[in-house]
Amino acid sequence: MSDPTPNSWYVQTDEKVFGPISFSTLLHWAHTGSLNAESQLANTPDGPWQSAEEHDELELNWQLEDLEGDRYCPCHILALRESLQTGDIAADWPLHHLPTGDLTTVAAALCSALLSLDRVLEQQLAEAHKQLTAQTAAPQSADAATATAGDTELREEWRSLKEERETYAREAEKWQHLHQEEVDRGKKREQDLQLKIDGLHAWQTKTGERVKALERRRSQLESVIEKARGTSSTELQQAYEELQGNFNLLTESLELRTREVERARAGMKECEETLLREKIDMQKHLDAERETASSLLQQLHSTEESHTDLIRSHRDLNARMIELRNQQAPPPSIRKPASKTAKAVTDAEVETPTTEEDRPK
Repeated sequence: MSDPTPNSWYVQTDEKVFGPISFSTLLHWAHTGSLNAESQLANTPDGPWQSAEEHDELELNWQLEDLEGDRYCPCHILALRESLQTGDIAADWPLHHLPTGDLTTVAAALCSALLSLDRVLEQQLAEAHKQLTAQTAAPQSADAATATAGDTELREEWRSLKEERETYAREAEKWQHLHQEEVDRGKKREQDLQLKIDGLHAWQTKTGERVKALERRRSQLESVIEKARGTSSTELQQAYEELQGNFNLLTESLELRTREVERARAGMKECEETLLREKIDMQKHLDAERETASSLLQQLHSTEESHTDLIRSHRDLNARMIELRNQQAPPPSIRKPASKTAKAVTDAEVETPTTEEDRPK
């Protein structure tokens, strides 16, 4: 899809129509979450309407899933920033990339998207620097006002790219902080599991001691029964029967406790296996996140160095332009007096007011 003419798009949301707007505004609305896959687009206010999800250039192909398994409406990856800041969603929630079927987390996908935007901005800064260099190296035009306007436009574009790059750099640092918080929560969970395992071990030890006590009691009863069998006294026979009944009760109790111990051991073994798997998965996740964080920091340092070189080059070029203009100024003897109403052309940057497009709420 392309942008055929300026201000040629209309958006229908909740039976309301907004427009006309340009395609760049559509992209901005997708980045801020005002436009999602359920929005309807058209080139006229009366339609025909088409789902925004069918326009691949809007990149509405990320679907969020909460902890209960419910999925949200597909949207742009950058549209999740505001919801994450307000706490409506968590950084570790699953995120599906619909075209490829890949599954990742909100923090990882946002970090990757911000890094990609940072590289694009860096390329645009380099292109703006080339244009500024070409503008300075070219012969001075006879129309000084036109040359100044072109220089001002290049400066505005360069400054806009610089501010946008700094914004994404700050966001990348924020996602790194969220990742560290997630790592700390994983460590806390590991400590809780270790405490649970220690409690199971203590319970197993206590149960083993009780089983041993029951076995000693059983041996004593068997000894008494053996002695009772060697006499023919009626009282001894009654005592024997009583002891036999007690022995049977103790035997049943011992078997019950033995089964409880076996179940406890099986549960402890299952917990240990689960903890081991979680430790392995957590370690893999931590290693991957450390590598990603290290790569992010290296790329940010590299971008900052490139940005510093660009600023230094821009200052040198600006000084060179002022020098060239002074050299081409007319001699004092033939220079006309400046009008009181004339406005001196300086190197100060001109702020161009901009108006914000209507956007749906």
